[in-house]
Amino acid sequence: MRFDSIEEFASKLKHYTKRKSSYYQYRAKTPFFTKTYYVGRYNSDNIPTYYVNIRNEVVEDILKTIKNKDYFSDILSRDELVLLDWIRAIFFTGLGYFSKSEMEEYEDKEFTRYVHGTTAIEGNTYSLRETCLSLSENQIVEGKPIREFHEVHNYQKLREFMGTKMDHKVSIDLIKKIHQFVLENIDDEAAGYFRNIMVGIRGSNFTPTPAILIEEELEELIRDYYNDLENFHPVESIARFHQRFEEIHPFIDGNGRVGREIMRIQLRSHGYPFLYIGKEHRERYLKALDVGNEGNYRDLVSFVVSLIIDEFFEHTKYLRDSLNELLESEEFKELIARQDIPLTEESQSNFEELVNYLKVLYEDSPKRVSFVQRV
Repeated sequence: MRFDSIEEFASKLKHYTKRKSSYYQYRAKTPFFTKTYYVGRYNSDNIPTYYVNIRNEVVEDILKTIKNKDYFSDILSRDELVLLDWIRAIFFTGLGYFSKSEMEEYEDKEFTRYVHGTTAIEGNTYSLRETCLSLSENQIVEGKPIREFHEVHNYQKLREFMGTKMDHKVSIDLIKKIHQFVLENIDDEAAGYFRNIMVGIRGSNFTPTPAILIEEELEELIRDYYNDLENFHPVESIARFHQRFEEIHPFIDGNGRVGREIMRIQLRSHGYPFLYIGKEHRERYLKALDVGNEGNYRDLVSFVVSLIIDEFFEHTKYLRDSLNELLESEEFKELIARQDIPLTEESQSNFEELVNYLKVLYEDSPKRVSFVQRV
């Protein structure tokens, strides 16, 4: 999710006539709210000016929302919650300055990195470069199992099915459809179907949900997730959902990949970038899930938060310096001025690095950050 480019903005303007007045309205969809704005008198020559004015209004409203929003959490501190909202606010604003071609390139690179991570954590041996070639050119790597090609390439088919829509609603049908794509040409008989037998989780003593109760518990989980969003921060709600989804373990195979894909969709719908969880995170990730199996969500929530902070630092290298509109605000200056924000031990070093980077970006505002090749 990002702020519309000026072309998108112009295409979404609604023209209204009331008595002798003729004017534009614009409906802005942000990670925080959807709101209709009065733009100005009907005059196509003024659209660039209208665009800047509305963008500033939207940013101002986002800042007010962040300042006034009060989430419930016994895991995350107030400063962590504010930081998480600042991250998605900066992404929403910053990505709006990408041209269409820049945005496509950015999306392709981050999708490739995401797929490489989520498959590698399950044992796939494709390199980042090989993953890129598999996704973009259907290239099979000689000497490696054909299964590994399908594990990677299936995500391209899934991506085409999902399209560009960012706010897919989680449902039983969507979960099954994701699984169908993930296991295509790997286990076609099981693809898209819940298991009908009891299973165990490798390396864990936890017993997943009995097969007969899978659909019922998934429906309850989905209801709880959307109810949680009324009070909990989206990141915490998403982490809780992921934990419970993996506990239900609805499929014979592919539960981790499906669960992480749902988490990707959920985070994207709330304005966060692709979340990279790779082989190097495997031990921490599985340990957090093991602790969660005992009813303690703290480790998994903290793990996801630390990765989001780390990813933010990585992704902001590609955002143009125009997001200084946010970074120059008094609220943000106050936030980064506080060096003693109480984060979890895992994310403390990432946060310190993030603060230092943002200070440099803020102080070096005239310099534009180029889009760097990564694959």
